[in-house]
Amino acid sequence: MWLKPVPGRLKPSITSFPNKTGMDRKKFYRKKIRPILAKWSPKSPSYVFHHIPKCGGMSLRDVLKEWFILRTDYREGWTTNYPPKQDVSRFRSAECLSGHFELDGYHLNERYPEVFDPARFRIFSFIREPLELRMSYYSYLGKKGQERADSLEAHLEEECNYIASVLGVGQEDFKPYLDQYYFIGLQSHFQEGLNRLAGRIGKPVIELPRKNRSQPQSSSPARVQLSDAVISKFRQMNTLDYAIYDYCQERYFQNGGFARTAEV
Repeated sequence: MWLKPVPGRLKPSITSFPNKTGMDRKKFYRKKIRPILAKWSPKSPSYVFHHIPKCGGMSLRDVLKEWFILRTDYREGWTTNYPPKQDVSRFRSAECLSGHFELDGYHLNERYPEVFDPARFRIFSFIREPLELRMSYYSYLGKKGQERADSLEAHLEEECNYIASVLGVGQEDFKPYLDQYYFIGLQSHFQEGLNRLAGRIGKPVIELPRKNRSQPQSSSPARVQLSDAVISKFRQMNTLDYAIYDYCQERYFQNGGFARTAEV
């Protein structure tokens, strides 16, 4: 039975309603009540989180579950098996799409071209310094028992411009492509960037949990042990990734991470 207000007492919040599912009340609200309320939320804007691997997205997804009804679109492990596409035409402002979109044929602009309509959707992402990202990915492969190069140095030479490949962009088009993103934060300033995004879109500030951490920051032993020659060669092999990262840094420090056309 629903709780009834007691005269002279505060009216119970929707999260205080009892349930018989065994869920805690917060989870019950998220799973049962919020989807019902979402049907009455405005149609626009809906949100899209472009989750670039090894840029802190697993932690961010926990925050997004508090902000939105999170609709995910991730492939199965390292396979090319994707779930059925989400029907983003039915999304409301209470919903957010999340996925890596990292394979050719499945990039965000290929799988969901309609989300690049700024009147309906706001795309956001976080990006990481390219060498830090690749070191983290190497550590992650080992932790998951996946095949990887015998050494970090060899791993760094296996693939060039990983960030560009995830985005599906080249030297000529990465700037206009990224300009369509409502917000791009930096993994090195994660909490600050998240707070900026929260303030702009009217969401509560939430402290980021730490999940799926595969590599410390630039003071890590692995990075310290890399020679200047290895680091220099990596930068030369990944000039496009560094151009993308520098462009995102410039945007973050000059405009808070928001597109110049982003609505306040």
